[in-house]
Amino acid sequence: MDWVEGTLKVRGDKSDIKKFLIGAIESVDEKECLITEDENEIVVRLPDKSERFYVKNSYRNFIYGSKIVWDKVCEVLLIPGYHGPASIDTKHLAALSAEYNVDLKILAYLQGIEYSIDFEVHKGKIIKEEEATDEDYIWECPHYYDC
Repeated sequence: MDWVEGTLKVRGDKSDIKKFLIGAIESVDEKECLITEDENEIVVRLPDKSERFYVKNSYRNFIYGSKIVWDKVCEVLLIPGYHGPASIDTKHLAALSAEYNVDLKILAYLQGIEYSIDFEVHKGKIIKEEEATDEDYIWECPHYYDC
């Protein structure tokens, strides 16, 4: 199966971003994530040696990595390593955006078939949902690698 990948951006009030981070993401095996917080950052870690998070209730959308760190000074949480099978579950992202009162944005690519999706939702309202196959994919795709 081909996987679309990109970086998910989360924007909103700091309390809403925190709720999203803690409530919308879990370990793949549904074990409780380890959450630490101080005045500067929130860190969500997987409880075992797993290397990916699951976006709760999505259709197979995952975040690859063993931890997610949000520096609370930043107004936007960046979550690299976001993956979905053949596309991104945009309906579910829109529902999460409404539930947690946050804005979400992702620009994701699938190198094999030279496909991209540009999606943005503000507090549940879809602002942009564009799918494209770039004419010059090697040049346009920021994640393209050849060699």
